[in-house]
Amino acid sequence: MRNITSIKIVVASLLFFITFRATGLSAQETEKQLAEKRQRAAEGLFDEAAQKCKERDYWQGVLDLLALLDAHPDFIKFDQATNLLANSLYELQLLEAADLVNRQLLKSVLKSPYVPDAIHGLQKVYYHKGEYQQSLRFYNALESHYASHAVIGEARYYAIQANFQLHNYSFVVNTIKHVRRSSDFYPFALYTTALTDLKKKIFDRPFPALSMSAKPRPKRPSCGMWSTRRA
Repeated sequence: MRNITSIKIVVASLLFFITFRATGLSAQETEKQLAEKRQRAAEGLFDEAAQKCKERDYWQGVLDLLALLDAHPDFIKFDQATNLLANSLYELQLLEAADLVNRQLLKSVLKSPYVPDAIHGLQKVYYHKGEYQQSLRFYNALESHYASHAVIGEARYYAIQANFQLHNYSFVVNTIKHVRRSSDFYPFALYTTALTDLKKKIFDRPFPALSMSAKPRPKRPSCGMWSTRRA
């Protein structure tokens, strides 16, 4: 009798354990499915926002990206969406907002492949704010750590522009050598370099007024002298 009772208890415990485990697996599976559903929804929102930005509808793209990042903080492409948001804000000339978003990306996702993009974004923001020295600090960070990254061509172009504004003409002339001819920014960099070369020639040439004051001006021959020579 005791053996039968013991067997019933063991069987009941086993059934309870199996049922509990199955329920647990079912809950985990449900949560997984919900997470996948959320990611798909976020992916759809991201694709729509990216398309709007591609079509230069930056304002609507910004609104969609803000809604996406607010509703889906666990979005697998969170850093990419943040980078797109920063670029769109920059295109809208909302420089302070672009500055804030780029800095947030650098702080929150240190190992993201979009870190060079964020640094370059800050370089452009500070260039357009007229803070050329600060812009060049971000450029130097790119040259030091991401010299082979895709953004480096545009980064060198903005560095050339910043140094041109600071009258650092030797930097401009030397940097054009490192801008790839295949880069979309090469023609613009070349144009700035040509202007720089022209300015260097002008500034290196002695100022006419000084040269004239240093040497006595030769006397212009009188009419009589001309008539004598003709004769």
